[in-house]
Amino acid sequence: MKRNGSIDYLKFLFSIVIVLYHYGLGFWGGYIVVEGFFMITGYLMIGSLMRNRSEGELPADSTAKFVLHKYSEIFWPLLFSAISGFLIWEFLIYEHTAELAFTRIPYLLFEVFPVQVAGFSGFWATGVSWYLSAMLIAVALIHPFAKKDPLRFSYTVAPIASILLYGFLCYHFGNLDLSNSWVLDGLLNGALLRAVADICAGCILWCLVHRAKEKISMGMRIFYTVAELAGLWYLFQTITTQGKARTWEDFILAALIFGVLYLALSGKTLFSLIPANPVSRAMATISTYIYLNHYAWNIYFDQTYADRTQEEMLGWYILCVAASSLAAWGLTKLTSWGIRTVKRRKTEKAAVSLN
Repeated sequence: MKRNGSIDYLKFLFSIVIVLYHYGLGFWGGYIVVEGFFMITGYLMIGSLMRNRSEGELPADSTAKFVLHKYSEIFWPLLFSAISGFLIWEFLIYEHTAELAFTRIPYLLFEVFPVQVAGFSGFWATGVSWYLSAMLIAVALIHPFAKKDPLRFSYTVAPIASILLYGFLCYHFGNLDLSNSWVLDGLLNGALLRAVADICAGCILWCLVHRAKEKISMGMRIFYTVAELAGLWYLFQTITTQGKARTWEDFILAALIFGVLYLALSGKTLFSLIPANPVSRAMATISTYIYLNHYAWNIYFDQTYADRTQEEMLGWYILCVAASSLAAWGLTKLTSWGIRTVKRRKTEKAAVSLN
């Protein structure tokens, strides 16, 4: 599947919004941009299924393979980010002794193998891996129904499921900030239902993007570009207005994010003419690490420097998040290099033994 550079930029932009939202810098409804990440997951899932169908029959365990692949992509960044967050919580925020911190290490299992939306209690070192938990479990639920006939699922089941779930969440909660909300006497986590609704919307998105594409004139391309910018402007204007956060407008904004992603993925705007490049790939990578490494620092600065304004400490906050993100990225790259080296040496050794 051809990489879309404009999506890389949007992922980076959405990650920055989430970081500023948790820091409390006026992004009252910043949580809503998570819908974009869920929708992209659904889009990629259907794309993967369609690609596999074109190459032959799907294996019986394709759901397990797809979920494992999604998890493997994030495992090392999550592991090293969780360790970093754990150290910040234990020694900077709680100021625990090394002995006490050591006894709490097993709690990291619930972070590295994210199961928050399943109801497991634990110590969430990154503070934000509920998203990974909701995404992985939602994909595991949806994928078996979609893999037999992805297009039929996307045109029939996905729209119905998405509308019913959005309506259910609107009726019961009135908003989409649901990471710690439960329904049906605690049986289902609201964030999981949110993820299922968004991923189904992403399935619809793939079908709309990959319908017969007509040539677009420059005039229409400019029109779609203006529409995309207007959509983003309205999105940011709304999430930075305190009275509009955690209201029924969340569902309008989810539809708006869907529209912005459609324009970006369909190649109708001027921005989509910019191919994926090292800069866009780097920004997409950065978005993952800052998402996983900012929350613990946010709590630290909020508690330690409560007598200082957020604007005063913003520079230090950004510096600390950048340092943790860079450390997690470096350890991930080093680990990947080590694994590749071991595999290469094993291959070379096997080749020598055969000769």
